[in-house]
Amino acid sequence: MKRLIVLFALIITVWSYWTATTSYKETVYKSKQLQQSNVHYEPLYLEVTGEIIDYTLEKNTLILSVKSIDDKPVKQKWLLKGYEHPVVKQCIQDESYHLRLIVNKSQYQYTSPKNMTGFDYDQYLFALGITHQYKIIDYEWIEPDGFCLNCYRQGVRKWIEKALIQLPSDTSRSFLQAVLLGDKTAFDAYESFKSLGLAHVFAISGLHFGVLYVTLKKGLFISHAGIKSISIMCMMGFLLFIIGPTASAQRAFILIVYKEGCDLFERKADPFVGVSFALIIILIFQPFLILSTSLHLSFYAYFCVAIGYRSLFKKALKSKILEAIRFSLVVQVLLLPATLYYFQTANLFTFISNAFLIPLIAIILPIAFIYLGVSFMSLSLLSTFIGIFLDKLIYITLYISRWMPLKSTTYAIFRALDYTVVLYIIAVFLSFKIVWHLKLIKRKFLLIQTALIMIIIVVGSIPETAISFIDVGHGDLAILSSGNIHGIIDTGDGRLNVAGLLRSKGIYQLAFVVLSHAHQDHIGDLEALSSEMSIKSYYMNRATAIKILESIPDLAPYIIVVDSNYRIEIGDDFVLTLMPLIGARAHHDPNEDALIAKVDVNSQTGYFLGDVSKAMLDGHPFDQNVTFIKSAHHGSATSLSTKLYGTRAIDYVITSCHTRYKLPHKDFNALLNNHHIPHFTTYNYGEVKLTFGKNKVKLETYLTP
Repeated sequence: MKRLIVLFALIITVWSYWTATTSYKETVYKSKQLQQSNVHYEPLYLEVTGEIIDYTLEKNTLILSVKSIDDKPVKQKWLLKGYEHPVVKQCIQDESYHLRLIVNKSQYQYTSPKNMTGFDYDQYLFALGITHQYKIIDYEWIEPDGFCLNCYRQGVRKWIEKALIQLPSDTSRSFLQAVLLGDKTAFDAYESFKSLGLAHVFAISGLHFGVLYVTLKKGLFISHAGIKSISIMCMMGFLLFIIGPTASAQRAFILIVYKEGCDLFERKADPFVGVSFALIIILIFQPFLILSTSLHLSFYAYFCVAIGYRSLFKKALKSKILEAIRFSLVVQVLLLPATLYYFQTANLFTFISNAFLIPLIAIILPIAFIYLGVSFMSLSLLSTFIGIFLDKLIYITLYISRWMPLKSTTYAIFRALDYTVVLYIIAVFLSFKIVWHLKLIKRKFLLIQTALIMIIIVVGSIPETAISFIDVGHGDLAILSSGNIHGIIDTGDGRLNVAGLLRSKGIYQLAFVVLSHAHQDHIGDLEALSSEMSIKSYYMNRATAIKILESIPDLAPYIIVVDSNYRIEIGDDFVLTLMPLIGARAHHDPNEDALIAKVDVNSQTGYFLGDVSKAMLDGHPFDQNVTFIKSAHHGSATSLSTKLYGTRAIDYVITSCHTRYKLPHKDFNALLNNHHIPHFTTYNYGEVKLTFGKNKVKLETYLTP
């Protein structure tokens, strides 16, 4: 039975991930075909009714459980943005959660960058079951039909907020609102705790359930074991209902139910069966949650704590202080690969803050719930005393946090590691533990996994020559790679964390950065990138260099001004030639005082055209046979060169565009269609990658039809 449960959990995990990933990409691609980036849509208004199930006061956004659209019943979840309407503030003030509102159906969906790695906000929402995002045009409050369970939940949360108002200091109130309700709006020290690696404390994680579960097991004085178990499960279920079904909270609750169920039926609890049972339940009811990083990290952390640590150390140390330090240090090391994989950076001294602060928070949590219970019973004198005690504990916690090493975050010493291989090795260890525990064939399994690791290492070490055109919204960014040598052309407009994206691709230093010209959508992220990543050289023309040095003078020793054709060799078979072009309006328009770049890889040739004009393109001697062209000015009419696109043999045209300026222009699309040139835009396809072999080029896109 154990084997079947574990096997079923593995099967449903793989199936859910494949289904969710495929569904997400298909949904996004179809949406983009319906709402092309270069079309101006007239407003098409919808009347929607629903109830607010969550909100963010700071951003004035809410999550609406939609009940009807134009009087037709539906069941969906939407993210709605108030903008000039104080909808969330009024909701909190009036404690009203049902509304009728107007949205514009023609609003663009799925507009965050779509790349093969890196954070995708739309996918995060999709994992939570949120299918649409709209701006609120108008709204009015309506009365609910009968009893509303969500209104009751929101009422309990409001009561908790009111109870916390009685605490002695604003700091204590904001701290407990963040810890108990996940509301970090007023908690100014959150970023410091995040840097310390303690963000999970404010995410209503398994930590909360674990601490309260242990407290109830030891402190709930009920003699009858069955009644005590049922009482604990009910209280934990009520907590889950109040805080909301986050991935980690669901996992913790189901594991508690499993453990108490085993105790009730006098069976031995098995950690592998318990975690498999939790995963199966979650994915049956919320299969798309498999895309959530929160789910991944929650289960990974559980394995590290419940299986990894116990496998390494069978017996606890006699000293509880030393055991806590050892536990914190070892778990931190076990969590490090996943932290680096998902966030590309980590505070290497998190074990210190965990060792000192987690025990304090583990004391604060149950006392905070005791305080709420006493407040509910209107025992004012006792609640005042507990409130003062809580305030002092929170003061001590915040005081200690200020002395923790905040700025020790680094990733540089790990740049030689392949994090995928590290994670795979850890996955092998955990899966081997499962196989060993379930008494399956051990030696063959170990040999197969070792062989797979060797294959991954060998395949991962094969040098690749590739160019990736990154979706940065409105802006240009391309990554050029030859083996372990990497460089980029342009940096986007600054809305995408380029350094984070590069790290997510395993790139931790750049041989060069080329800037085509001095417009914001091409140089916008340069300052942040240069401060976060090791970059050997910067190539740009004189006009761009003057502008860059005004804001980043420290780059002066590393800037190479290109006044004539300049050749950069990237590896053995990859050559980049930078060519300055000057147009008639160069003194007034940076687009006409620019660098274009020619790429030669084996027998393949390509061009990056920046934002140069039609006249400049018509006057340039392009090769007759061209593998790819990164189109100029996002496919605008100002760069529409019939001479270039109509007289050369071009395999692919790639355009970086978004919805801001309705690009690429319809005439540009028509020109490429007339000459049967395949056209790939970062709006329609997300990241576009060209991989160069000896005699052919492979094109991949993140979003596929």
